[in-house]
Amino acid sequence: MRAFIAAVLLIPSVASAAVVPMPRISVTIGATPSYQRPNETVKLTASASVPQGLYTYRWEVNGNLAGEDIDLTSITLNSGSAGVETVVTVSLREGSAVKGEARYVLRPAEIDILWEGETYVPPTYSGKRLPNGESPIKLEVVPHFLKNGKPTPKQELIYTWTVEGERRQSLSGYGKSSARITSARFKDTTTVTVVAESPDGLLAAEKTVTIPHVTPRLVVYEVKPLAGLWLSRAVPAVVSLMGEEATFRAIPYFVRNPDLLSYRWLLNGTPSPSSDAAPYVATFRKTGNGKGSFTISVQGTRGGSIFEKAAASYKLSVE
Repeated sequence: MRAFIAAVLLIPSVASAAVVPMPRISVTIGATPSYQRPNETVKLTASASVPQGLYTYRWEVNGNLAGEDIDLTSITLNSGSAGVETVVTVSLREGSAVKGEARYVLRPAEIDILWEGETYVPPTYSGKRLPNGESPIKLEVVPHFLKNGKPTPKQELIYTWTVEGERRQSLSGYGKSSARITSARFKDTTTVTVVAESPDGLLAAEKTVTIPHVTPRLVVYEVKPLAGLWLSRAVPAVVSLMGEEATFRAIPYFVRNPDLLSYRWLLNGTPSPSSDAAPYVATFRKTGNGKGSFTISVQGTRGGSIFEKAAASYKLSVE
């Protein structure tokens, strides 16, 4: 009886040791940056809930050994060219046994964001239209996605727009590569982030632009009797009155609509009359035989706006 009982008690112990498998270790790979541009340095980090000093991390890039050591949890590599996949694997090993593994595929892509303020500049101005503190801004995403060696049309991508940290659902969606927003009020800049990705999720890119706001300004130009408006040269700090009179025109930059501005001309701080038909133009005439220097200033404001106002001043020297 005793021998029989002892045999029965030993059987469960032997059977348990034979059938209980060791669980696989869960491994994930994260990338920095999250969205990889072509030919940039990328750091890949493996995460696993395991104690230190126990497992060897073996990294392979496109099947080739890239690194192997105990606790080698991260590697750096070049993202490669646009449209070229790079397959990275990491395996956790205890001796020759693989206890867990993960895979990450680099598919570098890139986007550009073009932007322009919806503000006025004269025809001769060759620079970018900049937004002021309340003007609209137009944006357009230009993707550089390659799939099977061919560019992906921008209308076939999904876009996510974020303005000043807030996701704009109405701007986001399939094919929405352009947007129109309003400048962030009472700030010096407006920050916009766009994520573009292919519908299958294999290609994705992110871009952030910080758009500066400018204060509108007035630039004064002289109107010559025969040559007309001299847009090629703004009035300097001191202007000499060569004849009996001089005519000047104030032109605004970076306002939404120049026709909505009201103008006020001052001569030595005293209001000076201007034409009702063209209030942005003023003529100053010499009277008597006196000589001297006079301060001319002009102000332009749009009613109801705290952002669209500007001023300019200069000296008129009478010899």
